[in-house]
Amino acid sequence: MPTALTHALAGLALGEVLAPGPMPAAYHGLTAALGLLPDLDAVGFRLGIPYGSRFGHRGFSHSLLCAAVVALVAAAALAAPLASPWWWLGGAFFVVVAGHGALDALTDGGMGVAFFSPLDDRRYFFPWRPIRVSPIGLAAFSCSARWRGSGCRWRCSSSPRSGCAGCVNALAQNKPDTGLPVHSGSGRPCGSRTSWSRRIPRLVKTVAARSSGLTGWSAAYAAEASEEP
Repeated sequence: MPTALTHALAGLALGEVLAPGPMPAAYHGLTAALGLLPDLDAVGFRLGIPYGSRFGHRGFSHSLLCAAVVALVAAAALAAPLASPWWWLGGAFFVVVAGHGALDALTDGGMGVAFFSPLDDRRYFFPWRPIRVSPIGLAAFSCSARWRGSGCRWRCSSSPRSGCAGCVNALAQNKPDTGLPVHSGSGRPCGSRTSWSRRIPRLVKTVAARSSGLTGWSAAYAAEASEEP
């Protein structure tokens, strides 16, 4: 599943593979950042930019042209500090940034990738798509998923744990949310939770019952032991 972490790790791994030899830590940190960079377009959801537009998610920022521009600018600026030829850095950075779009094109959901934007804003997937699509942004950790069309938006849940349960359910089923409550593994509707005012007394009763049972069993065993010769 391509998330912010896996995109950064993929960029780091590509940078390591492409490195001709030992490189400074700044190079590896930069390749991790460049591997994540195209997903900055996710801010478009907050700004009201449509998902399928040129500057929407997986749009121009995921294109080969954008990868080339970013790679050349980064290479020109960092060739001297990294003591490496600009043309080699440009090629390595291009592969790292373009690799982000290639990874997204292997997923099984969302919209495709606008590889050829701005000349062609159509979205593309690869024929083989074995990777499960990931929720967009950090909302995956606190919100439940609502699938609308080919995109994914979020509605905040009253409980982070139940929100995650709903998100996992929606991703596993890979189908649009009908608006009905999604049931988690506990059998309760997603977003519902048992109040602590009910949980704590129940827990205390359970512990007390088990403790009294254990105490009674221990006393009986001790009595039987004292009666033995």
